[in-house]
Amino acid sequence: MAFFDDIKYQWQHGTAAMKLIIVNVAIYLAQSLGLLVAYGFHQKEAYLDFLVNWFWANSNISTLATRPWTLVSYMFMHDPQNIFHIVSNMIYLFFFGRIFSDITNQKLAYPLYFAGGFAGFFLALISFYLFPGYQENIGGYFVGASAAIMAIVIATTTLMPNYTVFLYFLGPVKLKYIAAFVVIVDVISIPGESNIGGHIAHLGGALFGYLYIRSYRKSGNWFSWWPHFESRVWQIFHRNKLRVAYNYQRQDTDDRRAKEIEDQKKLDAILDKIKASGYESLSRQEKDFLFRMSKEK
Repeated sequence: MAFFDDIKYQWQHGTAAMKLIIVNVAIYLAQSLGLLVAYGFHQKEAYLDFLVNWFWANSNISTLATRPWTLVSYMFMHDPQNIFHIVSNMIYLFFFGRIFSDITNQKLAYPLYFAGGFAGFFLALISFYLFPGYQENIGGYFVGASAAIMAIVIATTTLMPNYTVFLYFLGPVKLKYIAAFVVIVDVISIPGESNIGGHIAHLGGALFGYLYIRSYRKSGNWFSWWPHFESRVWQIFHRNKLRVAYNYQRQDTDDRRAKEIEDQKKLDAILDKIKASGYESLSRQEKDFLFRMSKEK
């Protein structure tokens, strides 16, 4: 039972990226179990058709209009017959999501994930209808978290391009080179006529991640509304608990505000240091402080 205790702990206390991984893997396992049962009753094809038609996003606008929820469901679904797809996606989400959580407000991973998935799908959809060479792909289906995860990958890289990770057989590699490799592979793969929509969607998610961080640095956070939205959703599912705990929401003293201002100044100084000299230039105390602040946000 220790395994399930670990999952429960990560769901309650883990980062936003870890919770997204748990949701994706849980949905994949549920699909796989359904496929196993369907196979036992000689209903494999009917089951797969059900998943595709009702949970994958169709690139035909008329069909999409009758199933708008697939714009969200597609980015949490993976082909149950292709385990490599979800494994590769979750590896990217785990490593880049962990770095993203260390250097910024980790809860921003939620809206960034959704926005990347939307941006990727609509860039592919527009391309299909705009360019004659792609129009034969209209009516094809989209599935997988790749576009959503690419937004997090490129956002993280844009924030800290010189952050170094150690890869087996390659040694130390900076994030900017990993991101560049992934993007280049998608670009040169489009004319190969294999998963054209998927490669374009990846680029759409990547583009959104880049533009989001550029805007975040210059003019502000596009997702400033997210905490309020998250709070409202939380209230919907915890109404009774809210009534009991409401009286505890009072700590707004001068001492607390002064500490928040001091912490923010220290955080800004650390982020400036990262931008100038890279993450590895931080002292152990600065790394611990950055980690603690990312958890509190």
